Amino acid sequence: MPGRVDPAASANGGRRLARGVGRFGASLVKPFAHATGVLTLEITGVFFALFTLFFIEHAWQVYKKASWREGHFAVYAALAALFAWFAVTSFWRAKRKQRGR
Repeated sequence: MPGRVDPAASANGGRRLARGVGRFGASLVKPFAHATGVLTLEITGVFFALFTLFFIEHAWQVYKKASWREGHFAVYAALAALFAWFAVTSFWRAKRKQRGR
């Protein structure tokens, strides 16, 4: 009959449409999620670098006052080194993620 729709063909068409919509969504979401992840790592690296500069500046002030014998200089220097490591590794991870590894 010409006006009759085959239910199996209709179900198959619905599945194909759903699969196509899913693939379209994935093609939009995946690159956006990837770029967001790289950008997040880079922003985190900038904040770690700012903390590094803060601790370096305070360590320098303590060193200039010659009160480094109190132990504050060691704490500031250690924190500066720690945050410098975090900044470098954050940028390193962002570069690796951007290359797709």
